[in-house]
Amino acid sequence: MLRVNIDDGRYAIVQGVSKACAVYGDVKSVRIFIESKCTAVVEMSTMEQTEKLASGLGGRLVGSTAFIELMSRPGGAQ
Repeated sequence: MLRVNIDDGRYAIVQGVSKACAVYGDVKSVRIFIESKCTAVVEMSTMEQTEKLASGLGGRLVGSTAFIELMSRPGGAQ
């Protein structure tokens, strides 16, 4: 799970998710879904990096992407 400020807006959330995921390798793409449960769908440069990302952030793998649950946190800092 990754904590983000849902009120920051989609662009800021994507930037924050990208930054957090970059510690696991090169981020290829990030898509954000803000509904009842907020989720980031992240694809890394390699499958190994995607697996490490999913494992490190408690997400799950679906094909070549990692689904990471986003939890709202107050304020702008991570």
